[in-house]
Amino acid sequence: LDLHVRATAHDTMEFSYFESAALRLGEHVVEVHQKEVILDGVSYKTADLPLAFGNDEFTYTIREVPIPAHKNPKFHTYYEVDLNFDSRMLFKYFKGMLTVDVTGHQKDLSDAVGLMGQFGTGNMLDRTGKEMSDFISFGYEWQGEAPSE
Repeated sequence: LDLHVRATAHDTMEFSYFESAALRLGEHVVEVHQKEVILDGVSYKTADLPLAFGNDEFTYTIREVPIPAHKNPKFHTYYEVDLNFDSRMLFKYFKGMLTVDVTGHQKDLSDAVGLMGQFGTGNMLDRTGKEMSDFISFGYEWQGEAPSE
């Protein structure tokens, strides 16, 4: 399982935000955008969901999640990816800005590391597994690099 978020600069260039995410589950790639979900290169609109995929061992489901009553559906879109074993990822959009909530079971996420820290402890680990204490260095450690030309 790999989860990557894509950041973009706001038009004013005063801040950046997450606008989409890519999730790799085995051989499948799910791209989550506010108006569509792309599974293995095929685009699906919210009307096409729920969508199940996987193999004989693991089946995953992508679904649109109802917006809470106190929130304006004009500005919000929620998608959930069910990962089995009571694990899920909730992709929440508000005015084009994405947040991702990860709820996980140890069977699914026990070896997870990255910008969110180590699963279970939150310890900041670099890409080799060495613990870090400096927040700035940790951020740079996990920053994606532009493709080389």
